[in-house]
Amino acid sequence: MKLEKSRDNKKHWAGLAAVILSAVLFGAMPLLTKTIYSAGGNTLSAVFLRYAFASAVLFIAAKLRRVSLKLSGKALRETMIVSFLGYGSTAFLLYSSYQFIPSGMATLIHFVYPALVLVAEIVFFHERPYPIQILSLLLSLAGVALCFNGESRGSLVGILLAFLSGATYAFYILAVARSSLRSLEPLQLIFYLNLFGAVLSLALQTLLGGISWQMKTSGWIAAIALGILISVFAVFLFQAGIKQIGPGNAALLSTFEPLTSLFVSVVYFQEPFSARSVLGSAMILAAVILLARAPAKTDL
Repeated sequence: MKLEKSRDNKKHWAGLAAVILSAVLFGAMPLLTKTIYSAGGNTLSAVFLRYAFASAVLFIAAKLRRVSLKLSGKALRETMIVSFLGYGSTAFLLYSSYQFIPSGMATLIHFVYPALVLVAEIVFFHERPYPIQILSLLLSLAGVALCFNGESRGSLVGILLAFLSGATYAFYILAVARSSLRSLEPLQLIFYLNLFGAVLSLALQTLLGGISWQMKTSGWIAAIALGILISVFAVFLFQAGIKQIGPGNAALLSTFEPLTSLFVSVVYFQEPFSARSVLGSAMILAAVILLARAPAKTDL
């Protein structure tokens, strides 16, 4: 009994570490995306290249590890739906919002998804939330709000795009956690999510205009980093974390992402680090510590 409990605790802590590291990597996404924009790329460039590079790397990894990429027709259809309506569309919506509002504001609005995941788990799956989850949610959302300086004003279009990106990401988290896709080999799942994401971006170019290929070297380097660091490592870690601690807790711990974005903005863009930001960071860390110290079974 003690051995089983010890294993559960190890899995719990491994899941926490995986999601937090994933969130840190995701926090670098605005910097990489804006680098692509400044180098001459556009939204579709960032989205397509991210998914295309990731698909290529994952295909090679599957061959080297001798992992079969053959899926049933049902699994392929489900993966395509989850990518089109969740994983793939999230990047397009979020990156598009950067064109209308500051990335800090976009990240804040995007982070409506932990609340959406928690509410969906309660409403659609009849899960009973633990008080510590509610407290962690409130602390993390309040912390994210404080990290945003509140001075920038954005257009309604940008705000709507960022909100929709949060909704589609919540759908992606729940769809993977609650469907048969959960049983797939992670490499298989991530490969097809990225492949269909690339297909979606190619389809969108016929409606919204072409992909910009004329980029400086810095843009191509950022695109490769976006594909490998975000779509391969960050997504893999997040999927691994979901399996260990559940979608609700994984979504809450993802609030480490805006902390990373804040750090990057201070160090790279030399933006001021206000008292609000300090307090907001402390609240997010408090939420993470509360959730981390909860029993291993405390998850939706």
